[in-house]
Amino acid sequence: MATYTFAQLERLWINAGGPAAVAPVAAAIALAESSGNSAATNPTDNNGTQTSWGLWQISNGTHAMPVPNILDPLINAQQAVAKYRASGWAPWGTYGSGAYRKYLQGSVPPAADVPGGGGTGGGAQTVSLWTDITDPFTAVAKSLGSLITNPWDIATSVTRLATDFNSLVGLFNTFMKDIEWLFVPSHWVRVFAFLFGVGALIPGVYALVKTGSGQQGDITLAIGILMVTAGGMLLFIAFHNLPTDVKDLGGLLGYVSQGIRTGSAPASGNAPLFAAGTPEAVQNAAQNAVSRP
Repeated sequence: MATYTFAQLERLWINAGGPAAVAPVAAAIALAESSGNSAATNPTDNNGTQTSWGLWQISNGTHAMPVPNILDPLINAQQAVAKYRASGWAPWGTYGSGAYRKYLQGSVPPAADVPGGGGTGGGAQTVSLWTDITDPFTAVAKSLGSLITNPWDIATSVTRLATDFNSLVGLFNTFMKDIEWLFVPSHWVRVFAFLFGVGALIPGVYALVKTGSGQQGDITLAIGILMVTAGGMLLFIAFHNLPTDVKDLGGLLGYVSQGIRTGSAPASGNAPLFAAGTPEAVQNAAQNAVSRP
């Protein structure tokens, strides 16, 4: 059980979809009907012919609940809003008798306090043009008031917004790096090397398997070895970082040949102590010639 204040009942009415302009009247009726007690029930309502439930004492004319969980404050408020939109304030006797007025707080727009039945005016109230016009402005005003009176909520919202923005920026940077990777020519060479490498490796392995089973001759063995070797080389290139100046097949072949030449060069440890043609080399050669028998 919970007891609701006038302000809480106003917010509950608005959260349930009720017009903000008539929220004060709705809150006053709830206090008159149930004293703000969410668990209030009246099993002898309407001369004992029905049971009324919850904050706004909702009933369907019988002793059964009009909807499941009718004592839930939000559900009760939603049912009250539906009754109001269908029949104005006529379903509530505390409105017709004027008993709600002693609970009313603040100023109420003229269209919000029209008699709805059982009392001074008669007839069902419909939502007025005034309500339709003022509802958006009232909601905005309440939101601005909440921002002013709850600075901690502002700080929390700003922090959450900054965190979400940083995450979005990080995701965008990662995406742009992936896109940038595709515009590097050497990366395209690696992509094509991978595709052709797989294309050569698979049939090469297949050819070797056929040769091993005795279904093919020597030429198939040679082709299988050649394709597997070529595929392996291409896959090695695909997973190897290439210089940025490698932009096409010619550049790739030049890079590979340069690597082969560099790998076959003699070790630096076998170089002569003095280079040929230097004064030291000439002097040593002369001394060797004199001393030779």
